[in-house]
Amino acid sequence: MIGAGIGVGKQIITDFAVNIINKEVKISSWARYVGSVVGGTVGV
Repeated sequence: MIGAGIGVGKQIITDFAVNIINKEVKISSWARYVGSVVGGTVGV
């Protein structure tokens, strides 16, 4: 149960981050850097 919860949590965080990055990347390239840092921290 715990493992499944972590998996779902990661998927939600990933989808959320991707949505933000897709919007922000059109405005500024640093969003990709932020996304990489966040992704690395979360371990996606």
